[in-house]
Amino acid sequence: MLKFLKVLFILIFHGFMIILLSLTSQVGGIIWFVVFFTWLVVRYKTPFVLKLVSFLGIYLLAVMTIVPSLARKFGKVPMPSSMSGNLVPHNALYPILNRNYVTPQTLKILLKTADEVAIANPELKMVYLDASFPFSKEMPLPPHISHSNGRKVDLCFAYKKNGKLTNKGSSILGYGHFVEPKDGEYNQVEQCLANGHTLYDASKYAGFGKRRDYEFDPYHTRLIIEKLLENKETNRIYIEEHLKQRMGIVSEKVRSTGCWAVRHDDHIHFQI
Repeated sequence: MLKFLKVLFILIFHGFMIILLSLTSQVGGIIWFVVFFTWLVVRYKTPFVLKLVSFLGIYLLAVMTIVPSLARKFGKVPMPSSMSGNLVPHNALYPILNRNYVTPQTLKILLKTADEVAIANPELKMVYLDASFPFSKEMPLPPHISHSNGRKVDLCFAYKKNGKLTNKGSSILGYGHFVEPKDGEYNQVEQCLANGHTLYDASKYAGFGKRRDYEFDPYHTRLIIEKLLENKETNRIYIEEHLKQRMGIVSEKVRSTGCWAVRHDDHIHFQI
């Protein structure tokens, strides 16, 4: 009986890891299965920690070498993973988890815009969050309901700490630290929640590690949005209505998603 329970636990554990890694990185579940199945076939009595290290090593090798090459067959390329350029990831998790893939055209526009932002203010970078997975143009990027075709990218707002630009998001993942409506501003947040749209602010659960000393910078956030709008390919930019009002943005391409998607007063959603 104990042996059966042990086998059942192992199967459940590996099944959970395969699902979790597939949802977060697309390829992690496959690599996990291959690595641990290989160890099972070989039948070496190897400590779990060494098996885990072998998985991490093979996973990172695949992410850096194999995945980018195969992604091109699906019309996608990775955004820069370095922190030294003008277009940078919020943290290393986004490139490591393959959540930084876009179409070549999208990448070209983002790199061009990031350079223009840097010309306007050399201290300001464009910081990206979720884009899409490398493979498939139909598989969405959990927890997003879209972000599948490589033409949609989330970007950080601009923030200041002690009066200086930070070039970092206001939480560990860059999501979930909302810039709430002020008195006199249009309050869609209150309306959506009052009407039972619980999904609307579900991203608050991604807001752990909030940097409460970070102050939303409307001037430089507007600068980023204006530079994005200068591209004729820009199709939509989603932010909440109260922030559009606060920053004085009048473009019809900048709008709210309404109550049927998560709120966008913690990041910019850009798409071409």
